This record gives sequence, structure tokens and C-alpha cells, in this order.
Amino acid sequence: MSKDAKKYRQSRVVLLCLLIINVIVYSNTLHSPFVFDDEDNIVNNSFIRMKELSFQTLSDAAFKSILSKRPVANISFALNYYLGGYHAWGYHLVNIAIHLITAIILFYLFRITIILSGKDGSIECMNPNTGSILTEQQPGNHNYNRVTGSYLTDWAPLLAALLWMVHPAQTQAVTYIVQRMTSLSAMFFVLTIFCYAQGRLAQISKRSSWFFFAVSFVSGLLAMGSKEIAATLPFFILLYEWYFFQNLRFTWVKRNLLLFAGVFLFIGTLSYIYLGESPIHRILLSYADRDFTMAQRVYTQFRVVVFYAGLLICPHPSRLSLDHDFPVSSSLLDPITTLLSMGLIISILLLSIIYAKKEKILSFGIFWFIGNLFIESSVIGLEIIFEHRLYLPSMFIILAAVCSIFRVIKSGRLAFIFLVSVALIFSLWTYQRNSVWKDEITLLKDSAEKAPKKARPHYNLGIALAEKGRSLEAIRQYRMALAINPNYASVHTNLGIELFNMGKIDEAIAHYERALSIKPDFFYAHLNLGRTLAFLGKYEQAAVHYSKALEANPKSADAYNNMANLFLKKGELKKAAEYYKKAIQLNSKHAAAFNGLGLALTKIGRFDEATVLFKEALRINPDYADAKSNLNIMLNRKANHSQ
Repeated sequence: MSKDAKKYRQSRVVLLCLLIINVIVYSNTLHSPFVFDDEDNIVNNSFIRMKELSFQTLSDAAFKSILSKRPVANISFALNYYLGGYHAWGYHLVNIAIHLITAIILFYLFRITIILSGKDGSIECMNPNTGSILTEQQPGNHNYNRVTGSYLTDWAPLLAALLWMVHPAQTQAVTYIVQRMTSLSAMFFVLTIFCYAQGRLAQISKRSSWFFFAVSFVSGLLAMGSKEIAATLPFFILLYEWYFFQNLRFTWVKRNLLLFAGVFLFIGTLSYIYLGESPIHRILLSYADRDFTMAQRVYTQFRVVVFYAGLLICPHPSRLSLDHDFPVSSSLLDPITTLLSMGLIISILLLSIIYAKKEKILSFGIFWFIGNLFIESSVIGLEIIFEHRLYLPSMFIILAAVCSIFRVIKSGRLAFIFLVSVALIFSLWTYQRNSVWKDEITLLKDSAEKAPKKARPHYNLGIALAEKGRSLEAIRQYRMALAINPNYASVHTNLGIELFNMGKIDEAIAHYERALSIKPDFFYAHLNLGRTLAFLGKYEQAAVHYSKALEANPKSADAYNNMANLFLKKGELKKAAEYYKKAIQLNSKHAAAFNGLGLALTKIGRFDEATVLFKEALRINPDYADAKSNLNIMLNRKANHSQ
């Protein structure tokens, strides 16, 4: 068997190993439910809780808005929905498959990169299937293979791809279903660079290269259509070219200054597209509901980047959380670790520049890590920290770490054993971390326990407990959240709901009013206070709050439905019917609106139409007792008249 044939056979074994390990590590997530959605959570067909999360969410909007700024990811959600509805295992299966495909692409990209890093860029020909160099003009001034023989080229790509794949920090990007936007964008991101590298190698070896460049171009568009993090892609293609094909020659940069200017112009144009016609205003607006300023966020990100690096080194499940409690930095000196972190980052960047030619992969990995964190760790008013942001930046820094270990540990066999051991530990930790995602309560309880002094995790845990009917536990979490932040309007509103359900009407109203004193245009507080007043028979006061709720959210089907209920009780049937129809127009699955419209039509003698509406309400919600009772009345009436 030839050497190339042997390597090709080894590649197939490698792919099989990655597949098996990936399936095992993520096998306990297939039956994990959806965690967080942005649909209204209707309780007893009357009260609405609000999940106030800064997380991106998965809902019907993802299936309908395929022409949004993330159309590729949204289309993938739409296909999932078309094929399997809301069965979560299908979404998890796709996410796991994306993760596996990305790891496979990385394996091949890492292998090419390692070989290129040991030569001066004057490669005559390379076998694209095996990665072996067929002919070369001259050796470069630094060849990793001189240190560890064949271990580096044969095993480092696999081990780096494996370590990245089983790394516990990736669980949020894979197991949190909606973060497919991140993983899908990252997959197309690295596919773009891999195909670009293959195209360049084809050019050098005088072979046809158009196919590789065409795939690279299309893949780049798909990456940018999945999530905004891909805006840096053109820059990293140029950086990869400069590092691994141009051997960091500044003469090449000088000859291509216009190309670099074009790339930065392209990135600026993308930013303009993503942020809209008034990017500065859009950025400032992103801080409207934040409890930190732009300056505080920028200062804090120096510490966050260092924290991210620490997670890559030690990703024990105890350090991972959906909602980290990360105090913001008020200035470079408060806390002092802000200045120290900034100094550390700048020092590492300077060293990576100084030693770039000697340590290409390490230098490139550092720029890859910092550069791919830039968008989400800059001035845009996003949440301070999320683990899924490590998904793309961690790739080449892990490769750099693996190559460094092979160089530090002189014995290739010992380095191999060490890295395999680390991969096994990471796999175990990833499996353990994924077990926390088995349901919403375990996940949110984990977050609340790891951030006991942060209000939001307690609040979200309270919502999950309330939805399971565990009201007393929910109230306890809400009160813990308010003890931390007494001005948390959403907590007051949801606490009011639970108090109402327990018959403590006056306390409930007090919390709704407290929420409105904090946030006068708070939709959910107006809506729930209106329902409470309607329950007490105070229809005029209830109507005032419903009107204010509609002012805050003119597209709320619930607000229209509730206002229609008031008109129905007051006997204003025409207005009631108009509002019910508006609610149905806004939400075609609003069972309560169908039932209410049926009642309104019943009162004016349109019994056949009412019967159809009651049936539709039951089709939407088969357990809807009121609709079932109303339908039985209609059917009995029809039977009596037919006798």
C-alpha cells in the first residue's frame, strides 16, 4: 500500500472516530427540551409571565423571518420545523451534525496549516486528499517536523480537532438550540478558509482552482447569512494568505495595500448593513435597557477575554454557566484586574507579532482568538459574557496549544498520550455539563446556584418553577431576585401573578403597581393588572390598562383578546367581535380569541359560525375546557332543534 493510500485510509478512520466520539459526548442532549422561547407564556388562559432574557431566542419568528439578517440559520430552523414540528430531538440532531462537520473540516484545515507552517510558502504541489507534499522548491527556516517527526503532521490535526470538538465550552453553542446561528456560521467560516487554501494549493501546483474558490465564495456568503460574527471572514482569509502562503513577507502587503483597504471597506459595509442606516445611533440604542454603559462594557471585556482564555485551559463544569455573574469594570483601575488584563492582552499581541515568523501557528492562533472575539467584545451593547462566543475563536488557539505541547514534550508518544488523556477528561466534562440541560429547571437552577448574587437567574428559575405549578418555590425565587434588585419590574409582575393565583389579590395589585412605577410603559404589568381589575369587576379601570398595554405593544393578540372580553361582558358585541378578530389576525393559534368570538356570535344568534369557532379553539388546544363546554352546548342545541 502506497503512503498516500495509507494516509487516505487513516483519514477515513479518523472521521469515523470523530463521529463516534461526537455522538457519545452529546448523546444525552437529544431529548433535552427547548430552553427559552419568546412566545407569551399563558397561564390558566388569563395571566402572562414574561421571560426577560438577554439570550437570543427560538420561536415562530425564526421560522417566519427567513429574510432577516440571519436568513441561513433561520431557514435551517424552518426546515427543522417543517420536517418535525416542535420535536426538540430533531433540532438537537442537526446541531450535533453541524458540530461534527465543523470538526471534520477543522481536521483537514489543521493538517494543511501545519504543513504550510513548516515551509516558506513556495510549495510546488500538494496532494489535496492526503495533505502530503509531492514536490517542494526549498525548505523554510522553521519546520515543526524536525522536533517530533511524523507525530505532528499525523496526529496534531486530529488531536486539535478532537479537543475542540469535545471541549466543554462548546456545549452552549451546540446544546442551546438557537445558538445554531453561531455554530452554523462557524462551520461555513472555516469551510471558506479551507476551500480558499485548497484553491491556492491548486494554483501553485498548476491545477484547476476555480471550483475551490467558487465553493469558498458561496460558503462565505452562507457564513455571513448565519450570524454577524462572520464579518471578520475576509480579514482572516487575507491573514491566512499572508501567514501561510506569503511567509509574512511585508513586500506582499505593500503590493496589495489596495486589497487590504478593500477588505476593511467590505467589513465596514457589512457593519453598516447589520447596524442599519444610523450605526452609531443603533449602538447607543443597544444600551437603552442595559445596566452598564458603553465605557463599562469596553473596560470589562478585557477581563472577559482573559476569562475566556481561562475557560479554554480549565473548562470544568463548575466554571460553566448559562448566565455568568460577571461584575462590570467602572474604569481601568476599578478593579485593577482590568488594567492588568489589558496589559496582558497587549503584551501577548506584541509577542505574537515579534515571534510571528518563528511561531506561525501560535501567532496566527492568538490573532484568530482575539480577532474573532472582537465583534461581540467591543462597543456593541450585547450581554457582557456568553460561552458560545468561544466556539469560533477557540479553533486555532487549540491547534496552537497542541503543536506547542508536541514541541515542549520531546517524546511524540508521551505528547500523544497526554493529549488523548486531556481529550478523555474534556469528553467526560462535556457529558456532565450536557446533563444539566436535561430540562429547564435543572439548567436554571445551575445558573442560580453559580450566580447567587445576580437577580436574573433567580427570576428565570422562578418562571420555570411557576410553569410547573410549583408556585411557592417560584415565589421564593422571585423574592430572592427582588432582594438583590428591588427595581426589577418583570419580577414584580410575575410575583404578582403567583400571588393572584394564591388569592392574595391586594398584594398582587401592589406588585403590578410597583412594576409600573419603575417602568410606566411596561406592557406585561399593564396587561396583568388589567386582568386583575377585570376579575374584580372594575371594567373601566381594566380598560385603561388594556389601552396602555396596546400602546406599548400594538401587535399583542392577548391585549386585543382581553379588551374584547371586556366589551363582551358589557354587552357591546360588535366591538367585542372586532377585537377578537384582530387578536386572531395577529395570532392564528389564539384559542381563547376563537372561543370568545364564538361566544359573541352565539349572543347574536349566529350559532353555526360559533360552532365552527369553538371547534377551531379545541383543535388548537384540545384541553380547553371552556371551548369544550361551549361546543357541547351548541351541539346539544342543534340536536334538540333537529328532533
